[in-house]
Amino acid sequence: MMEANAETSFINNHIINKLHTMGHLTLRLKDADAVTQYFFGLGDKEHIYDSMVDQIEFGISKNLDNVRIAEIILDNGDDFIIDCWEEDWYKNLDQAKKWYIDNELYESCPRIEKLKSLLSPNIHEK
Repeated sequence: MMEANAETSFINNHIINKLHTMGHLTLRLKDADAVTQYFFGLGDKEHIYDSMVDQIEFGISKNLDNVRIAEIILDNGDDFIIDCWEEDWYKNLDQAKKWYIDNELYESCPRIEKLKSLLSPNIHEK
């Protein structure tokens, strides 16, 4: 079983507990505003993209149709699941590569190109 590591961050007074276990990212957030801030604002984008690339790599290696990217659990008990289907892997890898390049994190780019080359030739055209 994969060992879990936990990290706590503060974003605009919202406590976020990140637990990376079973491959996908699990976030415990205060409310929907915290979800928006995490994914579209001050969140740890590198952690988000790393998790997404890891999960897509796992999906490719296991010949899966979809992978779980994240599970978000709100303080009120609501939860959200973010899955990524195989037909979206190519464009999500492209998006991740663009983010890595824009942030000068070039070391992840060769891995992404390798993963893209492993996808069915027409999968990204669906």
